[in-house]
Amino acid sequence: MGAVHRWVIPTCVFLLLTGILAAIGQIPGIPALL
Repeated sequence: MGAVHRWVIPTCVFLLLTGILAAIGQIPGIPALL
């Protein structure tokens, strides 16, 4: 794994999880998107 993968994969996972939490309304201050 190169240096790029070390940053790209965790960033993608973080954005995916954040998107899921936002979609189901688990982030305080943000209404559920779905």
